Amino acid sequence: MRNGRLLTSMAADWVARAWAGPSAIPSSVRLEWQLVIVRWAGIISIGPGLLLVPLTPTQLWAAYAVIGLDIVFNTAVQLGISRYPGLLTNVLLVMLGDSLITVMIISAAGYRDSPLSYAFFLVAVSAALRYGYRSLLVVGFFVTCDWINKASAPTALDAPFVIRSVFLCLTAIVTSYIYGQVHKAQTALLRQEINEAAAINEALEHQAQHDLLTLLPNRALLQISLEQAIQTYDTSGLTQALLLMDLDRFKDVNDTFGHRFGDLLLQQIGPRARDVLGTSALLARLGGDEFAVLLDGGNSQTAAELGAELVTALEKPFSIEGHVISVGVSIGIALLPEHGRAPDTLLQHADVAMYNAKRRRLGWVLYAPEQDNNTPERITLANELRDAIGQNELTVYLQPQVSLNTRSLEGVEALVRWQHPKRGLVFPDQFISVAESTGLIRGLTHWVLNAALREIHNLAGIGIVVPVSVNFSMRDLHDADLPHTVESLLARWSVHPAQLTVEITESSLMDDPPRALQTIKRLSSMGVRISIDDFGTGYSSLSYLKQLPVDELKIDRSFVQHLANDKKDAAIVRSTIGLAHDLGLQVVAEGVEDMGTWDRLRALKCDTAQGYLISRPMPAQQLPEWLREQWGANKTLAAAA
Repeated sequence: MRNGRLLTSMAADWVARAWAGPSAIPSSVRLEWQLVIVRWAGIISIGPGLLLVPLTPTQLWAAYAVIGLDIVFNTAVQLGISRYPGLLTNVLLVMLGDSLITVMIISAAGYRDSPLSYAFFLVAVSAALRYGYRSLLVVGFFVTCDWINKASAPTALDAPFVIRSVFLCLTAIVTSYIYGQVHKAQTALLRQEINEAAAINEALEHQAQHDLLTLLPNRALLQISLEQAIQTYDTSGLTQALLLMDLDRFKDVNDTFGHRFGDLLLQQIGPRARDVLGTSALLARLGGDEFAVLLDGGNSQTAAELGAELVTALEKPFSIEGHVISVGVSIGIALLPEHGRAPDTLLQHADVAMYNAKRRRLGWVLYAPEQDNNTPERITLANELRDAIGQNELTVYLQPQVSLNTRSLEGVEALVRWQHPKRGLVFPDQFISVAESTGLIRGLTHWVLNAALREIHNLAGIGIVVPVSVNFSMRDLHDADLPHTVESLLARWSVHPAQLTVEITESSLMDDPPRALQTIKRLSSMGVRISIDDFGTGYSSLSYLKQLPVDELKIDRSFVQHLANDKKDAAIVRSTIGLAHDLGLQVVAEGVEDMGTWDRLRALKCDTAQGYLISRPMPAQQLPEWLREQWGANKTLAAAA
């Protein structure tokens, strides 16, 4: 019994595979494949059945000849479907073949008296499955031929003949009706699938053009809207204003409360801004804490008024899970067509204005060409600088710092130089600002710090133990990984943390005091010394000076160079030295170029001097020779360890 069930299962599986046909054939001819299977079933059943019908030898041979022709025809159709389906997309040709073979079977075996009449029904059904009610024409043709054949016979019409003819027509009608219903169901299903596909495409398009967190339009949709705005201006002259907004202190929110809390804050920005904008402007989130507004018909006045309103609205505290949060916003404004007639240009100029607003703490700023440092020359220089960092075209020079009391070497400052293969020697004032504006400054600082510590390590190997000062930028202080980087490089070159002094400017402190203070405290806790560079050229730093773990102040050269002749400069230097000493800080004077300035600084009890009077910056390998020339080979050098 088990073998029987296995054979039955195998047979059913074989029939199912045969009915489904090859997977590669297109759906347009799959029905033809199934009709081929039906014809094979008819051939297999009719072939032996001929032996049971009382036919004359001539009729029997003729009937088998027609079946043989049917086998050839069916095989050709099957091969055509499998290998050349494109030839059978018009099934009318196959129907004509079916019809001719059926006529030949009727003529050979006799319709009235032979079971072969069932083949006639099979053809009628297959025609109905292909053409629906149009198959009645085929059925009518066969019935007419059959009636003519009957009328020419010596016997009269009989009831069975009439019943068979009527039943044939009814079979075609019923099958055609089934075909019509199936066709309607398929059409409805196809329409439903099309509608569902359209809905899915619409949802995907909406998702591709909107931010999932805030549900606001995203950068892609803003780009499309900018292109449409430009086309509108070209045809109607309607101006546009683009406002680029970046939240202030958003990183502090993420660092303090976590990213989920930050996401909740971002979700409140849209409704708050929409209260100001109404429905007349496009509000988009570009990513992170950056948003954009595209204002139809905007000019400089309306854009400025809107920018001021947005600043006021977004400065108001947000209430999130019981916490009251204030962040603020910086906005850059670019106008179409004054500031560009391409989406990328408008976005770039709005971005320049936004960073200018953030740096100057102005809330909003309208773009002006003088704000933009992204000239082709600077872009080229930035690309070359990126290559220079990777290809070691840079060099570290050391400038000595000497005690005004003992004239001993107190330390050196590491200054980077760029030996460009075509431009020659490029000085820092030509490329540092480029590095800061393009984001290369972190890589540059890492390179300089590594090179400086390497030179200090090499000097220690020949008995010269000397501290080194390295300048850090505002972007460096905002790098949370900076302390870890410093610690790793100190360990790599076996340099004691007290031998490294990090120089930071007042302006870098003022850009984001809380974040800068956090980084400085971490560096100081490692034992690294902190120096405020260019002291006196910044603003508002005194309120933070008592909070900072500072070890040293460096008086800017602009106050030192005219110290001997300018009473105001002398007063500033004297008060700075007194303030520093009262706070327990060392003082370094930059730009000392003559003995008059040296003597004046010494009289004011300044600690350390640095400048051309002492030495110009030099390659590290020249420092030992410079020391021998100054004090002799056996002079005891100042050490910090």
